[in-house]
Amino acid sequence: MTDAGNSWKRAIFGPTSRGGRRGSGGFTLVELLVVITIIGMLMALLLPAIQAAREAGRRTTCKNNLQNLGKALLTLETTKRGFPGYANIVANKRASWIVPILPNLERSDLYQQWQTRAANLPVLHSGTPTGVSPWSYTRLEILICPSDPNGTQGTDSLSYVANCGSA
Repeated sequence: MTDAGNSWKRAIFGPTSRGGRRGSGGFTLVELLVVITIIGMLMALLLPAIQAAREAGRRTTCKNNLQNLGKALLTLETTKRGFPGYANIVANKRASWIVPILPNLERSDLYQQWQTRAANLPVLHSGTPTGVSPWSYTRLEILICPSDPNGTQGTDSLSYVANCGSA
């Protein structure tokens, strides 16, 4: 080719040396810094979107938990003709509003343990059981919202509570 045929290459790529290759054959420091800056800006734009998607997933889980608790309560109301109170009697022991709906939450195993072991635990004079049983420390994920900061810190607090007024 003639020198006039390569003039467009010189205009775009600049003058070359050593057989048509650029000076050092690598990237300059400025080019690397520009690429790193662009990648950093893209990451800064993507991180809020990722966090928003995660929070939307956590909100959906909370909504599903509330829906399942509501269905379990309505199922219990249909079968027993009433909602559970704040304190219920199960196997001659006081139980929270969660225990009666355990079978409706597909945790019949815990409900059976409550019925069989609650009656068999030795009791101190103060009314506190002396033995430790699995149902006393089982963490039910359906009762903890992933967006609740207390639920994610490992504490055993519930995200949902019940209001039991008098009728």
